[in-house]
Amino acid sequence: MGDTDRAADYLRRYRLDDDRPNEETSIERLMRTAFDLAGLTYEAQGRVGRFRPDFILHFGNDRVVVECDGPHHRQPAQIVKDRRKDAAYAASGLRVYRFTDTEIRKSAVACVEAILDRERLVHEPDAVFERAAPDNQDNRAGAIR
Repeated sequence: MGDTDRAADYLRRYRLDDDRPNEETSIERLMRTAFDLAGLTYEAQGRVGRFRPDFILHFGNDRVVVECDGPHHRQPAQIVKDRRKDAAYAASGLRVYRFTDTEIRKSAVACVEAILDRERLVHEPDAVFERAAPDNQDNRAGAIR
């Protein structure tokens, strides 16, 4: 088998040369479930240029990318690749949210809440979000303005 054949075989095996999405990982499944519970509109492994992010969330006309990073994303070479992808997403006008497998396994719902809180600040900059204050205590420290 020549180098060209080996490369084509590799591309077929890892689905880098077609439009079929990769198989869903366990952490992606947890995030998808949390998105469904929150009633969000999303695409799993949609296309953004030459990349296929784990999820693209839709907020009206805006889209944001959500990446679910397993342990291999902690490797130096993968960190460099992820930074390039994030730059490409940003150049396309997309905000990027990355969550580690540890964060997702601890609470996928908390990850989704973090996205929603941040997107509310982007889409409703004048909104005030306040945590409930204990009786007779000032709540200014818990407010985001």
